[in-house]
Amino acid sequence: MNSKGRLAIGFFLLLLVLLNFRCNKSEESITPKPPVITLPQVETNTFSNVSETTAVLIGKILSNGGETLRESGFVWGVKPNPTKLDSFYNINAPSGAFSTQIKGLSPLTTYYFRAYAVNSAGISYGNEKTFITLGVAQMLPIIKTIMPTDVTASTVKLNGELISNGTSPVLEMGFCYGLNSIPTVLDIKTVISPRIGNFTALLIGINEKTKYYVRAFARSNAGIAYGEEFSFQTPEEPKLAVEMVNIPGGSFLMGSPTSEAKRDADEGQYTATISPFEMSKYEITNEQFAIFLNLRKVGSDGKDPTGKYPINSLVLPTGAFNDWGILYNGRWVPHTGSEKRPILRVSWYGAKEFARHYGGRLPTEAEWEYACRAGTTQEFNTGKCISNLQANYNWKDPYETCVNTNTVSVNATEKVGLYPPNNWGLYDMHGNVNEWCEDWYGAYPTTPQVDPKGPSSGTERVVRGGSYPDSGWFIRSASRGFQKPNSHVMNYGFRIVIPK
Repeated sequence: MNSKGRLAIGFFLLLLVLLNFRCNKSEESITPKPPVITLPQVETNTFSNVSETTAVLIGKILSNGGETLRESGFVWGVKPNPTKLDSFYNINAPSGAFSTQIKGLSPLTTYYFRAYAVNSAGISYGNEKTFITLGVAQMLPIIKTIMPTDVTASTVKLNGELISNGTSPVLEMGFCYGLNSIPTVLDIKTVISPRIGNFTALLIGINEKTKYYVRAFARSNAGIAYGEEFSFQTPEEPKLAVEMVNIPGGSFLMGSPTSEAKRDADEGQYTATISPFEMSKYEITNEQFAIFLNLRKVGSDGKDPTGKYPINSLVLPTGAFNDWGILYNGRWVPHTGSEKRPILRVSWYGAKEFARHYGGRLPTEAEWEYACRAGTTQEFNTGKCISNLQANYNWKDPYETCVNTNTVSVNATEKVGLYPPNNWGLYDMHGNVNEWCEDWYGAYPTTPQVDPKGPSSGTERVVRGGSYPDSGWFIRSASRGFQKPNSHVMNYGFRIVIPK
């Protein structure tokens, strides 16, 4: 091969090398480089629609950092710089603005929150924002005042209804009342145990002839709620009235003769001269004694701290025993239908205090027998016998040979004045209830006396007249009884006298 041929081959080989190098350079220039991934960029914008337990959070994704986001949302907590270790919510927003409502928050609480986003490079947080949840809307209790009922001169029944506790439990409820309109708890109040529904309270010791204003109230942590205002007017306390009979002065033979059947040894006769006086026509009734107790504002224990015998109970209620007497329900009242029956379970102190209040006293034993006999000298002021038509006693056991047309006794007190009066117009001097006298019990004198008053001391007080369960012999004009003055016996009552 000549030199030209060798030169041509060499040139061709060089051309191939150059072409191969150019192709390799071209391939290198079009192969893409791996992308550079950075942390996403996110912005915490603001919040809205905050309530007691919820809020709407708003954020924005500024950059995904070079790849699709794996996660995005919000973190929040009660301390600064919250992270996903606190509460979080994943929205998976790919880009741009995003928002969500978070729930289960606590009222009146400061919360910190941040938007966040996650890609392969890691997690990034936006700037921190704060908001405060609202307080729970406080609702007052709902309470209603109902018209007062059972108004008397010293008591009233207040009525109300608690309809709802509101948003928190009722701590105190009841009634507030006073002499001026729109009473509040700063006036007088009476409190009961909180409960939903109707409730009542009995006011005692209020003043007669007085106008009062009242409202129900309920107090909770939300405040004090009041019901509608009502007013009521107390009437005048009933006046105590006792019908009296004039008893003329005179002398009589007190006691019983030895010939009188079934007499007791303590009935020895002597002459007593009695000055004129007035005596109550009837035994003092439940109605009268209740008026007296209420006028004196005597409480349920029957004691009158302003009276002469403050430590002694004047009377006891009879509700647990029978319905013939009086009871206490904020004030003293007779059992229905027993207004005119004689008071019973009254102590000597109660009888004495009533008489003193009325301007009188209890009769002496001599005055009592003198008035009972009313000029008669036999066993009874009706003669030698007393029948079931003349007195309330144990009709099964009449005196001696006397006979009753009815032997089924009433076995209870009866209304005063049902049986005929004696010659001086006094009723029930025999039977119905035993009657307290002023005197201490003791032996009679043996010489004539003027207005005798009995022993100066003793342990029992005299009672006279017999009562509904007693036999005929015990209700004789001369028959004597006695009892400790602080006793409250079911068949003991009294009447009063006023000296002239």
